[in-house]
Order: sequence, then structure tokens, then C-alpha cells
Amino acid sequence: GAGWSELLELHGAIARSGGDVALAPDVMQAAEEAVNRLVDTDRLTRPDAPGLAVVELRAALAREVRRLVALDHAAAARVAVAVADRLVDEGRLDRVGEVVRQPGRPAPGPSAAALAARDRLVALLDVPAPPSLGEAARAAGCPQDGIRALEGEGRIVRLAPDLAWSTSAWQRLAATALDRARSGPLTPAVLRDATGTSRKYVMPLIEDLDRRGLLARTPAGHVPGPRAAGLRVPGRTG
Repeated sequence: GAGWSELLELHGAIARSGGDVALAPDVMQAAEEAVNRLVDTDRLTRPDAPGLAVVELRAALAREVRRLVALDHAAAARVAVAVADRLVDEGRLDRVGEVVRQPGRPAPGPSAAALAARDRLVALLDVPAPPSLGEAARAAGCPQDGIRALEGEGRIVRLAPDLAWSTSAWQRLAATALDRARSGPLTPAVLRDATGTSRKYVMPLIEDLDRRGLLARTPAGHVPGPRAAGLRVPGRTG
């Protein structure tokens, strides 16, 4: 009868008893080309995406394998996993978390729409009494990763989970607080009136300025702290 290699060449794939599947060289090459085509198509159609989801690649590759050879769904799925994993192991495909992409492809930066959403959020927070951070983010269409990016870039100052100012607004408020503190001990009521806000805003602000050493607490009120002369505007509290 026909030998193993002849059978493999005839059928293109043979499922073995252990569950793995042997592929003929031409079928393996076609499967690898399908992977490259799928990954390239994803890059062209979604240039801002970090890559093609592994689960999507495996599903699409399994369908391609079933077009090439007569395998059931389970066997084709095993082939898809094996082919994709081998390309990653050989460095012919990069896997980052749950996505794959062509080797050397840099992670994309934020899209123009994402950058515009961040700008909108900063603008909404650029007032003495901003809306809650969650409300502002929803209005701006800015997701959590955008908020984290703004913190990391120093464009917003976040004092509580739902309270943040643009860095320029925080700087103006801090300067107002220091001006008043230099004239006499600063109290929440004085800062509230000076900024036209409420205790909801001035209490966290004063606590933040105390932590930074820009103000110092005394029995009579807050006075300029040891770091008041060098007012800095970091993007996040520490």
C-alpha cells in the first residue's frame, strides 16, 4: 500500500491518534501565507489597532485550513493553534498579550480621534469647578486609557478618583491659594470665595497643596510651605 508520505501528499493532512495533525509541506506553506495575509489585512484596515487578536487569527486560519484540506472543525482548530504558535516561536510573528502583528511593527500611537477626545477632556477640566471626572470623560468621549495618558503626560492633575483639573487650572488655583496664604493664614472659606467654588473643591485642593509642601497647616490656617517658592505642576499626586 501507499506509504505515509504518499498518503500525506495525497490528502494534504492526516489527523493522528494523539490528536495532532500532520500537514503536507504545500499545505503548511499555504497556511503560513494565510497567517501573513490575515495579519497584513488587519494592519491595513485597522492601522491604529495594536494587532490582530489571537482568537480572531486562529478562527480565521482554521476556516482557511478547512478550505485547503478535509479536516473536521476540531482538527482544523488544532492546526491553526499550532501554525500560529510556531510562527511566534520562530520569530516570524510577534505576539504581545492577546494580539499578534508582524515583527518589528511598532505599537501604534493614539488615533486622531483619541487625541481629540483627550483635548476635549482637558478643556472640560480647565475651570475652577470642573464636572466630575467620570462625567467629563463621558462628555468628551475619552476612555480610561486616555485619562491615564493625560495623567502620565502631566496634562491633568487628579486629586481623587472622580476629581481632576487640567494642569493649567490646577496651577491657577494653586497660585491663588499661595497669594492668599502670603497675605494671611488661608482658610477653606477664604479660598472658596477667592476661587468662586465650594468646599467640595477647596478642601481636596488645600490637602493636596499641604502634601506637596506648597502650604503648611497652622492652628490659624494655612501658610506658605517650604516648597512654595518653587511652585511646580506635576501631572499626578504622589
